[in-house]
Amino acid sequence: MNKNFTEVQKLGQLIRHMREMRGISAAKLAQKTQVSTSAISKFERGQTDMQLSTTIQLLAAMGMSMKDLCRQEVFEGFRLLDWAQMASENKQNREFLSGILENVQKIEYRLRHEIIFCRILRLHLGLHDSIDEVINYFEDLEILLEFDDYLYQIVSTDLPEWLIQHLEKIR
Repeated sequence: MNKNFTEVQKLGQLIRHMREMRGISAAKLAQKTQVSTSAISKFERGQTDMQLSTTIQLLAAMGMSMKDLCRQEVFEGFRLLDWAQMASENKQNREFLSGILENVQKIEYRLRHEIIFCRILRLHLGLHDSIDEVINYFEDLEILLEFDDYLYQIVSTDLPEWLIQHLEKIR
């Protein structure tokens, strides 16, 4: 499965959540958009992909736009960056890190980088999470963005030397 497909699955879950919050059935949404109930259901369950234009149709039928969808995620992204920075600056403070972990775990639809952030915090706190997914995440990076650099600073002592060398090259 394509690693980016996880993000598509999260989008489907988010669409379903918004639809249910508005009290709109999948059948009613299908009727409004001319998209089959089956296609909507499969998309919401993460079993299939959907074209952007179709996703926009679904949002419009619920009285929303892509701007509405992005607005919520943008603010969460800034908050997440702040948490990552604070975690890297306070990585020796277990109580502080536990509080950040609790906040990140409250995010209803976590994307891959948010899941990795949770795993890194759990690892650093000794909560016995697997490092394999964290290694895969860092191994896939071609550039170390600010958020990723904060994560790297938290977990660097747990990473294999070959990966540290890779990350130092792209830093």
